Amino acid sequence: ETAKEFLARAQYGGQSILALEAEYAHRSIDYTATAFTTQENSSDSIRGGVLYNVSGALRLGAGVRYTDGKFPRAVQVAPGVFTEDKYTRRDLDLTARWVPSGASILNARLSYGKQENEALTNRDFSGTTGMVRWEWQPTGKLRFDTRLSRDTGFETSFLAFGTGAGGTAVGDTSRLTTALQIGAIWDVTSKIAIDFDGRYTRRSLVNTGGITIAPHFKKRPAPTL
Repeated sequence: ETAKEFLARAQYGGQSILALEAEYAHRSIDYTATAFTTQENSSDSIRGGVLYNVSGALRLGAGVRYTDGKFPRAVQVAPGVFTEDKYTRRDLDLTARWVPSGASILNARLSYGKQENEALTNRDFSGTTGMVRWEWQPTGKLRFDTRLSRDTGFETSFLAFGTGAGGTAVGDTSRLTTALQIGAIWDVTSKIAIDFDGRYTRRSLVNTGGITIAPHFKKRPAPTL
């Protein structure tokens, strides 16, 4: 599995009461094994929004997000011949960042979105998604990073990117995934650190790999002579 993510973010307004932000992201997941060909995915998304700094400890935000993606070889129509499945997604994002103390930071996102697929319509999704992340440093040598998310599988695949906890993507083609991730880093010395990670995932799966289930036939009793 090879996962790639490129992210660019711009903000205008700094720490003023109102600020504008824009974001672009490109993501892709590829596999070397042909058994996972139908799960390969790539997407491009753009986002624009406004931030409102209520105080030095609280910042609220609202924005819209548009995603254009595809599964390049989603459906096999003949041996070695595939057709792609394109999809679009639109989200309305509400965000909040709260810093209750110097040792704790809480980030939250609540979104309402709709995803539509051209070929595999069982991947379609419409509803509420979101994520809560709590970063807590109780001592100078101990840090915790806790994340709870509910989103489509492809978005959840990149949950651990850029955090230093886990650090790798896990390909997920679920229609909907709920995940809890807890990480801890203990700086034993100035040169030695120990990293603990745990993750629990509950996935809502759909048949998108062309798998067919053989019908179940109940065995009839032998006739009595």
